[in-house]
Amino acid sequence: MSSSSANGVFPLRMKQAMTKKKPANSGNIPGETSGCSDCVKAIDALANGDLDRWRGLPSACTRADVERVLSLVTREVNESNPYSGPLNYAPTPGAPNGLTVHYGVGAVDYITVVSPRLKRPIQEMLGEPEGKIQSNLEGASEQWVYPVLGLAFHMEFGEQGVNWLYVFGPTTLEVYKTSLLSRVRTLRHKSDK
Repeated sequence: MSSSSANGVFPLRMKQAMTKKKPANSGNIPGETSGCSDCVKAIDALANGDLDRWRGLPSACTRADVERVLSLVTREVNESNPYSGPLNYAPTPGAPNGLTVHYGVGAVDYITVVSPRLKRPIQEMLGEPEGKIQSNLEGASEQWVYPVLGLAFHMEFGEQGVNWLYVFGPTTLEVYKTSLLSRVRTLRHKSDK
């Protein structure tokens, strides 16, 4: 897998589709996604914190697929066509603070979830992580990385719960370690007061 996109993130370049807004999980019952695309199934599993059903972020994950499961709550931040940039989606059972989907050329590059609510402990659903590396995000000291599944859980060592979840296209641990996503950090800005 290449990490050669302009922003150094894992590119998943797909065709943009026109979208319709729907309420979060409208028409979708968790676990009942038969007849849906792999992307819809993946987003549904993520939105419900059900990583037992997670098989990775498909390479053909369009904005239209995402919006079959999630409800958009922000506007586009630029006029690029096809759209590139972040969009925020409404809270779901597995993402009580909502999800931010980062699009590159109209398709999903990566997804961030702050304080995800998972149905079961990570290791019960996914087994041992392929790698544990340092995290630079607020409230987290390490990342548990499952690169083949495209998941990085940022957490504080010795504490329960995940503070940040990053979702990206399947890759190797070596490629992930050289990507910008592995080195993402929280920046603090000084107040003018």
